[in-house]
Amino acid sequence: MQSLFSNQINIELKETNFLEFLPSAHRSMAWSSMRPYETPAMREYLAPYLGEAFMAEIVTYANLPDSDQDVAILSSCLNRVRLALAYYMGYNFTVDQNVQLSDLGPQTQSASEGGSSQPSQWAFKNKVWNLISKADQYTDQLLNFLEGRARAQDASFATWSNDELRRRQTSAFFTSTTEVDNYLNIEGNLRAWNNMVPSFRTAEWRHVLPVLGSAFNTELVGMYKTGANITPTHQTVIVLVQRVVAHYGLLLAIPNLSCVIQGNGIVMVSQMDGFDERVSSSLTTEQTAITRLQQSHEGLGRIALAELRNYIIRNADNLPTYKNSPAFISAPDPVLPIGDKDGGAIFL
Repeated sequence: MQSLFSNQINIELKETNFLEFLPSAHRSMAWSSMRPYETPAMREYLAPYLGEAFMAEIVTYANLPDSDQDVAILSSCLNRVRLALAYYMGYNFTVDQNVQLSDLGPQTQSASEGGSSQPSQWAFKNKVWNLISKADQYTDQLLNFLEGRARAQDASFATWSNDELRRRQTSAFFTSTTEVDNYLNIEGNLRAWNNMVPSFRTAEWRHVLPVLGSAFNTELVGMYKTGANITPTHQTVIVLVQRVVAHYGLLLAIPNLSCVIQGNGIVMVSQMDGFDERVSSSLTTEQTAITRLQQSHEGLGRIALAELRNYIIRNADNLPTYKNSPAFISAPDPVLPIGDKDGGAIFL
């Protein structure tokens, strides 16, 4: 695969544009040392979110003569890709080169061999964490940029907009990170969203479908997707369903997510550095933040599910498809918490 930085080999980094995106790399480093990490990083970190077809377009555009790189918005996108990719390359290089393989097994370079002293463990792990977290941050910015281009129906990004990879990143009751952020603070993080979608789908059929029934569920999904024939009552049901899916979806997703809790937001990370306690401890004690998050959303999910059940039972006259379904016939009487006269519920 052609390079986004330089296709020449026997040159130094300062003779490429790589330092514009990763300025902490040594200017006199041989490009031939860094170049082998480009394609693997592209395929491992970026292609799963950008798609192979769009990545191929970006690579092709990057290798056009400068005079032909005349689409400003594509040039802006290319530089966003280069920024994320440079940090991912730096991460892979740093981790890989710290310990090299030899006939005698894994070896580390000494100062006499390499001409410089080894960093302390603290400095090394801090650099590794900074590289991967910055790379992820720039990838999130890139994906948000692309999503904006897709919503604007920018023809320059038709491949991205129409890629099956992007189009299948939806569930029955969620189609964007903006909606999810109404219930979970993923800070518009499309990588978190992509990894949560399968769990949202599971929550929909495991928790929502039995309550709504097949016919009403199908009707509601159609209304949500098209906006056709939707009434205020149906809209309220959709909001209540989204709450159920958000809480139970996150609960199902947590065991499979590489994430940290920063402030009150959920942030995806590409790699879990084994000796960086921030990953699993969320800057506090080991696993405490993740455990609190699971316990909180398990309770919120139960409450949301009870509120959904109570609302559709009480408003069944305005929901004829639901009222005429077996789901309504078998529905239990609404359950009210003690002292609640406004329809809130705890499902027991």
